[in-house]
Amino acid sequence: MVLLQLNLHRQFFCAVLDGSKKIEYRKKTDYWEKRLANKRYTHIRFRNGYLKVAPEMIVELKKIEESGSEYELHLGKIVSKKNTDLLR
Repeated sequence: MVLLQLNLHRQFFCAVLDGSKKIEYRKKTDYWEKRLANKRYTHIRFRNGYLKVAPEMIVELKKIEESGSEYELHLGKIVSKKNTDLLR
C-alpha cells in the first residue's frame, strides 16, 4: 500500500465518508505537481484535523487525472476508518 496523506475540512471528510464525494480535487500548483505527477499511490489517508485522535480513513485511489488546472483524485472503497464516531 502506497499512501498519500491529505487533510480535509469536516464537510468534505463527511462527504467522502458517506460516499457522496467520489472525486477529490487539488489545484495544479508546483506543490501538488511534485506530490501527484507520475506517482503510483494506491490509497489515500484522509484526516480531519491534526490531533492524535482525529478522525481518519483510508480510501482506495482508483486513478489520478489532470483536468485543466486541477488534479482529480478518483476515490474507491473505504478500506478502514478510525475515530469517525467523533464526528457525531
